This record gives sequence, structure tokens and C-alpha cells, in this order.
Amino acid sequence: MTNPMTADEQQAIVQLSAEERFEYFLEQAVATGCVWTLRGDDGGVLMSAEGKECMPVWPSEAFAATWAVDDWADCAPFMIDLDAWMQRWLPGMQTDGLSVVVFPDDAEEGLVLRPKELKKAMQETQQG
Repeated sequence: MTNPMTADEQQAIVQLSAEERFEYFLEQAVATGCVWTLRGDDGGVLMSAEGKECMPVWPSEAFAATWAVDDWADCAPFMIDLDAWMQRWLPGMQTDGLSVVVFPDDAEEGLVLRPKELKKAMQETQQG
């Protein structure tokens, strides 16, 4: 079992570039077998990024929880099993015309991808 991340370690990861956070997200999602988003009474949250409607995702509950404030104060971290994410969520989001913003930082900056692009990157990470 791994030790929980300290606040300083968590902040250091958040301060990485969007590309570095994306790589961290891929590694963690494959290693833990899940991804995290936020969910409230009305369902999953969406945000606007690069002019697109996006679902934000994070590599852990702790990172997602830091976003459950202000407009999303009524939301809680929601875990999605990696198989369900790959087989149901991403294809459904592709059909619905949604994008994914991966591991946004405190300035709401993150890599924005179409679901099929993220699925391909995740499959490549799984294959090593």
C-alpha cells in the first residue's frame, strides 16, 4: 500500500505543465484502474475549455476533491472504473460531441482532447 501524498507533493504535481500532468494522469489511471471526476445532484460536471464543452478528469480522488468548491461545492469526487471509462464513457462522450480536459490545474488549464484521442493514448499506455 502506498503512503498518501503530502500537500506539498500534490501541489508540485499540480504545478507541472499540462503535458506533464497528462502523462502523470495516464500513468496513474492505468496503475490504479480508475479515473476521477466530480458529480453532483445533477450528474457529472462540465466545464468550458478552448471553446469546447468538456468533462474534467483527474488521476486521484484527492486532486478531484480540490475542485469541489465554489460553483461545484455541492459536488463530490466520483470514481470511474477504467474499463467502464474506456468502453462506455469515452465512446458516449464522443457521440455526444463532448471533449475531455485532463487534470486541469488551479488556473483551469489542462490538455483538451477528443474522447477517441484520449482512449488511444490510454490504450498505448496500457500496452507499455
